[in-house]
Amino acid sequence: MKHTAIFYEGLGHLFYAIANTNARMSLLEQKRMNDIIEGDWAEEISEELNSKQVLFFIIRQESRKNAVWKSNFSIFETYYKENEEEFTDELKEKIYRNAESIVAVSRNKGANVAMLTLSRLFWD
Repeated sequence: MKHTAIFYEGLGHLFYAIANTNARMSLLEQKRMNDIIEGDWAEEISEELNSKQVLFFIIRQESRKNAVWKSNFSIFETYYKENEEEFTDELKEKIYRNAESIVAVSRNKGANVAMLTLSRLFWD
């Protein structure tokens, strides 16, 4: 299924939130996030735009602002609730696995709170 730029904006906010729960993204978290984007989310959105451009733009933008994870998670949560029918079980599993992969390289215990919040959003 082809996703929109708005979907990727929301996903970018989620990935940033997961990697930035301690208000600082480690190099390992950045690398894992980059690998996930390159490997799992590379898609042409239109002739002029691809998903990686959108994802990396959002992550850079939020990083420059030193944005906190909760506000970024809220942006994703709002998008999810407004477009829940777009999120198949398979898509939710893929997003959750990607988030878990970012957390796996994190040394931040706060990342587990973010994962619990994501789990509740998807399956409660």
